[in-house]
Amino acid sequence: MTHVHSPAADAGSIDATAVVDTRAEIHPRAVVGPWCRVGPGVRIGAGTRLLSHVVVEGPAVLGEDVVVHPFSVLGGAAQQRRQDRAEERRDAELGRLVIGDRATIREYVTVNRSTHDGRPTTIGADCMLLAGAHVGHDSVVGEGSILANGAQVAGHVALGGGVRLAGMSGVTQRARVGRLSFVAGFGGVTRDVPPFAWVAGTPASVRKANRVGLRRAGLDDDAVDAVSAAVEIWRDQELPVVRRLELLAPPAANSAEVREFLEFVTAPSDLGSL
Repeated sequence: MTHVHSPAADAGSIDATAVVDTRAEIHPRAVVGPWCRVGPGVRIGAGTRLLSHVVVEGPAVLGEDVVVHPFSVLGGAAQQRRQDRAEERRDAELGRLVIGDRATIREYVTVNRSTHDGRPTTIGADCMLLAGAHVGHDSVVGEGSILANGAQVAGHVALGGGVRLAGMSGVTQRARVGRLSFVAGFGGVTRDVPPFAWVAGTPASVRKANRVGLRRAGLDDDAVDAVSAAVEIWRDQELPVVRRLELLAPPAANSAEVREFLEFVTAPSDLGSL
């Protein structure tokens, strides 16, 4: 069968070959393309398009104007094995996935729903997950983040807004990656990455400030310089942590970004509750 795009499809349509559960909620202006499968408990917003061969399992919410490319699987159960099989089944039933408006999901992306009914796996608005990327259960990807081809995010991970994971990089479970940071290609994050940092290697270490990313985000030269100075202090492994924190305290922390950096490196992670 040949499927020809027509302007009428922009108003919303469900292809005849798609399998859509009667308990799914599909906005009249959403498009479900050929050979897609949409399960119970899925809600798809206005203007969202499942191009073809996409699987969405619920409970899951896809916001408005999301584009999902072929062979992606969204909302699958957590990839974990529990000793207690009853508990494993219960977790699989409770979890949820939420994908924000205008997200772009490219080919062969997988995103698992959470294992908690109160805290979904979340992909923020305006994110891009490129071909072959994976986001594990109970993880949060901040708005405007980009996961390049083959980037892998384990379960219970928190990525701040505007994070960039380059191709084939990975983040281990329960790690935090701060806002506007950059993980270089093939980098392996095994511990928290502070905001605004550029990290590389396995295990990934802070090499410098992400000056290019900061400028693209609209920070002025003074803010970029202040952040760069803070990152240089933090990456100086010859200084005790206490001394580094002293150097990051006021007046250096008069910069909003430096205060954010300092709060991140001093705040205990709450990922254990995810």
